[in-house]
Amino acid sequence: MSSSLQFREVIPDQTRPENWKEITLNTGGTPSTLQDVKVQQRAGGFCYKRPNLRNRFIYWRTNHDVLELVEESLDVNLVGNHLRYRFTDTPILEGISVHETINSVVVLVATVSSVHRLTYRHPDKIVVQENSELRVPSIFRDVTALEARDPSTYHVINSSPCLPHTSASCLTAKCDAVFALALATGSILLVTLDTPTGSTSTLELRHESLMPRFLSGITEAFLGRNNEDTVPVSLVLHNIHNEMYLFSVCQNGQLRAWSCSRVQCLSFTDVSDKHQPRVLGAQKHVIRKTTNSRGDLVLGIYFCFSERSHIVVVEPRLDSGICTYTTHNSIFTLENHDLVEMLLADGGQEVWCVWVTGTGDTAVSHTHVNSGSWSWVTLEPPPPLALSPDPTLDPHQLYLDAIFRPGLFSVSDITKALTINRRGLSELDQSELNLRQQVCLMVGQEIIAEVSQYDVTDEEYIEVAQRCWSRLYSCCVQYHQTGTPALSLLSLPNCMLVLKKHGLSLLRPLDYLESTVLDGRLTSDDGESYLMRVLLSIDPGEEAFSKVDQALHLHTPLDAPISELVNEMDLNNLENVIQTQSKKQLLPAITSVLRILNDPETSIREDGLLHCLRSDLGLSTIVSSLDQIVNVRLSICRWVMVLLRLCKWDTSETQLWMSAQRVARQLWAQRWLCQALSHNHGHLVLTQFIFQEGITQHSILKSASTLAHYTWPGSPDECGRLAQFLLDTKEHLLVQELARLAPSKTWHILLVHSLLETGEAYKAFDLVSVRGADIPHYIQMIQLFKEHNCPDLVLELAQLAVTEAEPDDPNLVPR
Repeated sequence: MSSSLQFREVIPDQTRPENWKEITLNTGGTPSTLQDVKVQQRAGGFCYKRPNLRNRFIYWRTNHDVLELVEESLDVNLVGNHLRYRFTDTPILEGISVHETINSVVVLVATVSSVHRLTYRHPDKIVVQENSELRVPSIFRDVTALEARDPSTYHVINSSPCLPHTSASCLTAKCDAVFALALATGSILLVTLDTPTGSTSTLELRHESLMPRFLSGITEAFLGRNNEDTVPVSLVLHNIHNEMYLFSVCQNGQLRAWSCSRVQCLSFTDVSDKHQPRVLGAQKHVIRKTTNSRGDLVLGIYFCFSERSHIVVVEPRLDSGICTYTTHNSIFTLENHDLVEMLLADGGQEVWCVWVTGTGDTAVSHTHVNSGSWSWVTLEPPPPLALSPDPTLDPHQLYLDAIFRPGLFSVSDITKALTINRRGLSELDQSELNLRQQVCLMVGQEIIAEVSQYDVTDEEYIEVAQRCWSRLYSCCVQYHQTGTPALSLLSLPNCMLVLKKHGLSLLRPLDYLESTVLDGRLTSDDGESYLMRVLLSIDPGEEAFSKVDQALHLHTPLDAPISELVNEMDLNNLENVIQTQSKKQLLPAITSVLRILNDPETSIREDGLLHCLRSDLGLSTIVSSLDQIVNVRLSICRWVMVLLRLCKWDTSETQLWMSAQRVARQLWAQRWLCQALSHNHGHLVLTQFIFQEGITQHSILKSASTLAHYTWPGSPDECGRLAQFLLDTKEHLLVQELARLAPSKTWHILLVHSLLETGEAYKAFDLVSVRGADIPHYIQMIQLFKEHNCPDLVLELAQLAVTEAEPDDPNLVPR
């Protein structure tokens, strides 16, 4: 992924049930000693390296003594992919690692009193039944507690009274597990679990390994160093030329390299900025690793100092037992931003970071090591604390759609909100259908409890329903806010994952129009950039368009709501935004933008992608991405209509106004289609259609672009195929709503079919009994109505056809 690209967060649907397999491990830790140890909640992940598993990955989270492992894929649905370990009263340390061998997947875990090697069968070694390519077993499905409790897979550490505070882990070339655990004394404990025999060896790395023991204390005294300064705060282990090396960052910012086999410190080096004050900041230093295209190790170190923090990317060089470093660059970080996690990507050429801002918000940024400036990811805003009443929907439908909208709340959010609102409720069945039923039942009981004591009017009943639904929704929002802080990042072949306290999201590149609206760097003087600056400056806000959106939904004229919106806008600064002479520049730009909006970009179809991005997670990501893109395009189109009404240009305005209205209606229909096909049963329909048409491609953005072409009402041939598919799969309500929102001759006959199938024969007759139609049309309709057993309407159509036919028409039967 290029660091020059701008990225946006996509939150896939996460309302599907999570069935956890739980295993409890008791390694003999002393609760009185260990329960008081505080460890930070962390997350991380691993992406399989083999090409056939390109979009399959494992991610993990820790919370005190609980480790959650999840295997996911963007290509296939995995069965039995949630596994939870509880290390009783034993907090889990930083430094979990995942490794892929020929036959196995190995997860290495260190706690404050034990180290563990958890082994699973490699996905390529798991037999998959025929005709189940899109639903395959996870590596966690058949895991048992006996395997994790096998004494050869773990070792209990006896480091009391000094407990480790951080760790690192790695596999050797022989697949032995090596753990490094940093102690507060400044030493590092090395534990090796031998794979074939299960035997364990333990060594201790001390600073004295660098020099004769009798000189070590004298040297520290002469240098005026405190022992606390040499305590390792972050570690990484790496296998270089079949030998294990440890790299540690000390509290004083010193980078140390160790040979684990020789139990020797090879170097201690200061790679940070030597000219700035060295007072430790509020956070600890952090070291992370990756490998470049040559397979060489690259280290990224975040130095946190009180004056200013920065990140240094270095490449270690080992020669004749001496370790030196090549520094790629030093990148300063922003003030009032605390680092949550750092990731090196693209062979160490890119640095990605998760931050917490001074206001407590999450931020994600990335930079190229030679850039020196940060690019910030556009993250999804939190859901509103309250919903505005919609006069076209009752509270039940409004809030139920919002609560179960894909990409908003997780199953965990909804279940917790439901439980807290209904005290004493037994554990809920987390299947989506039952969860919906529980939500409706609980809110219904609350409404009945409030209105059963007295007679209420319809208005009062709606007010009570609004209040009860709003209370549950607000509770979902609160649980959502506690679960959305990001903990880590994971790089996949064509996107980036954000791992959160609950759930995950993906980062994808912005498309062209998104970048002009969301990037905020419109410095070009061309007409389109100037137009975008003008449109952004007159944006009245999303709520101001409520009546416009209502007109789009009801398919009523847009003139009145747009004019009403313009009349309510503050026009004092309009002249500063739009100069008189800018008309010649704006009109061609408006024409160009409307042309782009009316012609969704279609990616070149790639071959051999039968199973790419086709899992529930992958498809949800594609549809959510398209929904984001369509919403941005709809915003641009609405701004254009506002601008045209503001400027009151007579020449060329009528044609542009009609074009803008047409595009706005098509975008509204496309947005509705995206949302309808991502909910409940619609998701299954979309899955079948995407399989049939082979829409998915390697990248999320290209797949969303291709899907946009098939859901664009302005492309009647492609969208007509979707309408025909909806008819074939008996999705009559979707066919009829699509025809209402975006009338088209292409699916006129499909609508007639749908109405006949749903018993709306007279509505279908009104559509086909059009004066001036040709005789073959009537013959086709007569046959269709005959097939649906409508003899009276068949007779009327025949009479109408006779009236319209020419006397010499060969279709007329002589009396």
